Amino acid sequence: MKMRKAKAPSEKMSKIIIYGGAMSGKTTLAAKIAKSDDNVAFISTDGNAYRQGYIAGDVEYKGVLETSQDIADTIKSLVGKVEYIAFDLIEGIEDAMRANFIKTNLRENKGAQISPNQWGQIGAFYVLLAEVLMHYQDNFTYIFISRENERFTKDGKTSLGLEPALRDLPAKEIMPDVDLKIHASNWGGDIEYEIIAKRNVPEQLLKLIEGE
Repeated sequence: MKMRKAKAPSEKMSKIIIYGGAMSGKTTLAAKIAKSDDNVAFISTDGNAYRQGYIAGDVEYKGVLETSQDIADTIKSLVGKVEYIAFDLIEGIEDAMRANFIKTNLRENKGAQISPNQWGQIGAFYVLLAEVLMHYQDNFTYIFISRENERFTKDGKTSLGLEPALRDLPAKEIMPDVDLKIHASNWGGDIEYEIIAKRNVPEQLLKLIEGE
């Protein structure tokens, strides 16, 4: 069992979540929060940040250990160079894993589903990712960019509202104790940002978001 040393509360924000539908300005807002394009690096899973001209590296799924090590090496290389690291889209890593598992199994079994063992590998990846993020939490503020999903009660009759499109395990591993949670929406070309939750957020940043 690994024991983690408790750290004193920091005035610096550590985690921000931006979630919303397509073309809702999530990536653009992440760059604005960082104050300048060269103060944020995107770990991209959909290529959107790269297409917009931001500092971005695409994640290629090679396996649980290999992929987590690639991300760890990338984050380490950014120490002292940027203050923000944005995962765009964070659930895209899981999408790549699922696609890889299904593609591999389809070679032998058409219509294959993800096995319990493979689900376990996805869970193991997020545990490793959480460890990496914690190790470098004094160096960066992390921005997690996600699609949105509508959540319902167990009977499926009552909507609980829109939430980041993450399964329970990754949400539990990497999303606790967020400082700022933002929902982005696009109503006929009018982009709006709604602050859902906040903690230890500088007033000027709140004004920037609310003024968008």
